[in-house]
Amino acid sequence: MKALIFPFQRAEGLSPLRSLCPDFVLPLAGKPIVEHLVEQLAATGIQDVTLLCDDRPEEVVRHFGSGERWGCTLTTSAVREQGGLRRMLRAALHGVSGMVICLPGNLAVSPELATFLEEVAAEAGHDAPYVAGEGDIIAVDAATLLSLSETDSFETMVELRELAQQKTVTAPKQEKPPQLQIISDLASFIDAQRDILAGKRAGSRIPARSSAEGIWIGDHVQISADVRLVAPLLIGSHCQISGSGQIGPNAVISPYCLVNNSDLICDSLIMSGTATGTHTELNGMAARGRALVNLRSGATVTSPDAFILGDTNSGRKQSSGDFGATLLAAALLLLLLPLGLPLLLCALVAPSLLRQERYLGNRRLKTLAGENPRVPFTLRQFCRGPLLLRRWPGLVAVLAGDLTLVGAAATPANAPEQYEADAVFELDAARGLFHIWEVEGEMPESLDEQRVRENFHAVTRSFAGDLVVVAKAVFTANPSKSPLT
Repeated sequence: MKALIFPFQRAEGLSPLRSLCPDFVLPLAGKPIVEHLVEQLAATGIQDVTLLCDDRPEEVVRHFGSGERWGCTLTTSAVREQGGLRRMLRAALHGVSGMVICLPGNLAVSPELATFLEEVAAEAGHDAPYVAGEGDIIAVDAATLLSLSETDSFETMVELRELAQQKTVTAPKQEKPPQLQIISDLASFIDAQRDILAGKRAGSRIPARSSAEGIWIGDHVQISADVRLVAPLLIGSHCQISGSGQIGPNAVISPYCLVNNSDLICDSLIMSGTATGTHTELNGMAARGRALVNLRSGATVTSPDAFILGDTNSGRKQSSGDFGATLLAAALLLLLLPLGLPLLLCALVAPSLLRQERYLGNRRLKTLAGENPRVPFTLRQFCRGPLLLRRWPGLVAVLAGDLTLVGAAATPANAPEQYEADAVFELDAARGLFHIWEVEGEMPESLDEQRVRENFHAVTRSFAGDLVVVAKAVFTANPSKSPLT
């Protein structure tokens, strides 16, 4: 038996969310809606699934792969041009015989879905198509479906359903199960997410471990002891939750997110790779990067301030080293050689001119125990002079990969483990030689404020922004002392 998952149908009300990510990877309770559906199909024994994708298929392929995770064979066909759905159907049905089940990608799954699909397949037989659930599911013989795709004109599953109904023989009317529904608007999306978090859809597997009643937490998650967690709540893997705010109820934080001292997050969805800042309150919102959607009204805005909402994906991409910044560090090292080298020679005679401290850098060392600790290094800098000249010896650490040119403050090598965990967020944010607060002329009022400013620079950084910070460092003579050091 083969399953075809069609593009979303009757989903105009989901347009605000669909603008944030492709339909087929739109998250619901920690994973895409379609992934819930694929899991349910695989559980019924259907091992051949094809996704007919009409929106950014490359991202869909990147997430779903070939289906090994669910024990099925999964393929993705891109529906782009006019008439593409019919052509993709013919390609997907090549060499297929027997029963084919057609479902829209925005079908809400439930424990009853597996049984329902089996009943539909059993009643449909091989002689005529069978339409159930007001057309939400179509079970049809592959030969009949292939003939429809070759002889009739249709562009959507709704049109295909109407054609199938015209050829449907009289069949016993079957009531639609109450939990089988299309997620067609923001209200139905919120309801489906609440039901899954509340355990009302037991067939929907939540991708995390249950740490308390109604609270699921993924792997490699750091949560401050002062954060209040209110069930139901899901926090995905590789997240950091700091500060003293409240998370939940009915909140889903996807993997690779940074919640930095936010006041309140409830009835909301934070999509993967999003950072929220100090005193940010999200109630009935969906966020991805700097885009924000009101789940009640559908209004969409873009945050003008990275301190409120940011994108951690940019930080992770650049955390392994910015090639342009490395070249700039090499150029600065050579340019200031006539000034720096004499000072370095003087430091041999007067060691007080050169300060040396041990820090934990960007490079990591894999151990046999599976751990990946940061490698300590020695940061050297002059004690007097303009900021750029003072940091000149530290440019060697940038070239070696221990530091980036601009980034989050480095952590002392002898700091306690809890200090290191709290000092900077651990989403691979690179430690830097220069810091934005040093060149802005205003010392952060607290350590928390400095962390926020450093963290959000890390997740929104660019080479042009780093260049501006370094240019300002030329005219900075006596930066304020870092509260970290």
